[in-house]
Amino acid sequence: TAQFAALTTDELAAIAPASIPALTTAQVAGLATATLAALSTQQFAALTTAQVVALTTRQVTSLATDDIAALTTAQAAALTTAEAGVLSASQLAALSTADLAVLRTATLDALATMQFASLSTTQLAALTTAQVAGLGSAQLAALGSDQIAALTTSQFAALETTIAAVQESTVALGRQTQSLAGSLNSSTVRGAWGEVQLRRVLEHAGLLARCDFDEQVCRVSRHQRQVRPDVVVRLPGDKYLVIDAKAPMGAFLAAQAA
Repeated sequence: TAQFAALTTDELAAIAPASIPALTTAQVAGLATATLAALSTQQFAALTTAQVVALTTRQVTSLATDDIAALTTAQAAALTTAEAGVLSASQLAALSTADLAVLRTATLDALATMQFASLSTTQLAALTTAQVAGLGSAQLAALGSDQIAALTTSQFAALETTIAAVQESTVALGRQTQSLAGSLNSSTVRGAWGEVQLRRVLEHAGLLARCDFDEQVCRVSRHQRQVRPDVVVRLPGDKYLVIDAKAPMGAFLAAQAA
């Protein structure tokens, strides 16, 4: 592998395309980006699916658009989510409609919104209904009006299913938010939440429960009144720091509801 990685671009160019499949995945992954970029389109098209999977993201970003255009459908289908996620707009534009149609839904879903927005209307029209149905809400929002118009009726039907699923999840999230807001309206729940946050702050400061501080300690004050602070922190010199957690959220929740 080390010897193969040391090959010059001229030496690599001398390898016959028919010999490319005989290379190990380690040899392919060990090639420098400049050396890999020197592969001819015929050599690149001869890579096996296992060799394509073995490419690093740095190697993928160095590929010329001619190399991307030379991908076979089997090679395109082998692209991993990490490899697809680093493709530039020009590299994506070089993908044929046949290559795009065989991308796994997970691989297509790995495309960032800017990458997805760079797809041409012809490329979008080549997507299968399963691929369209698997698109994320951020990718759908990145589509332009001309891209939406390029969708076929079957693709649009799949898109409607995806939008309906997004709407359902949004409604469910709204219910959960309302439930959480209702819980925080209870002073008992807010008090328990404040106690947990106070404990986390003390532990983050390096203090240990039952060693450096005690919780819910019942004592009698100098005014002969029963008190139970949330935390009593032990300080050097037999001194104590008494802390009572408060979580005033009434005004915040009222502002949220307005």
